[in-house]
Amino acid sequence: MPELNEIVEKYKSEEFVFLAFAFNVKPKNESFLKKHAFYYTILPDSGAVNGDYKIKSYPAHIILDQNSKIAFSTRGLSNSTASEIDEAIEGLIEK
Repeated sequence: MPELNEIVEKYKSEEFVFLAFAFNVKPKNESFLKKHAFYYTILPDSGAVNGDYKIKSYPAHIILDQNSKIAFSTRGLSNSTASEIDEAIEGLIEK
């Protein structure tokens, strides 16, 4: 999460919105956030949205372009995930 928080900080002056879709209900998310800093806006109990984007596992990372089309998508978290997200965002900014 620290790397993801760094990306949020890097692009906070841009027109990006960072959302986290969670299966958990709001109280469980709030309990988690008391212990862990996470700068995404968390949408609790978001099963319907998960279905729309075919999210079956966490973490899932999806970047939508200005036309709401998927510009980048990956599942899981590896040492390269944050840099891949950053590169995808940079690619959208350059367009």
